[in-house]
Amino acid sequence: MSGVYVTLNAGSSSLKFAVFAAGEPSAKALIRGCISNIGGAPIFSAKTTDGTVLDPGSMAALCPTPDPPSAPPPPS
Repeated sequence: MSGVYVTLNAGSSSLKFAVFAAGEPSAKALIRGCISNIGGAPIFSAKTTDGTVLDPGSMAALCPTPDPPSAPPPPS
């Protein structure tokens, strides 16, 4: 495979996506998924073409949550 195309469909509280192989005559997605409940506690779901469910924890590896900022030191 020489590359992929990613399609995105953004709604008010969700982001749907699909990944397609570049140069393939088939329009079948390699992966389809969704991040829902944006603005709340986001829920990641994705499946491959053969129905394999991708690990929901894999989103944490792709989009780690930054540590909250620490308070500035008190003035000297």
